[in-house]
Amino acid sequence: MNYDMKRSGAYIQNLRIQNGYTQNQLAKTLNMDRSHLSRIESGQKAVR
Repeated sequence: MNYDMKRSGAYIQNLRIQNGYTQNQLAKTLNMDRSHLSRIESGQKAVR
């Protein structure tokens, strides 16, 4: 089974939006940089 980073990132982004979080808010909650979260959502980085 292959890991699809773009699909996973889009899923995370959809969940974030549905729950009313901005990237800044979610990144702060998860204790990560907003730019890292942005790369995850765009499929450029894998979720670890």
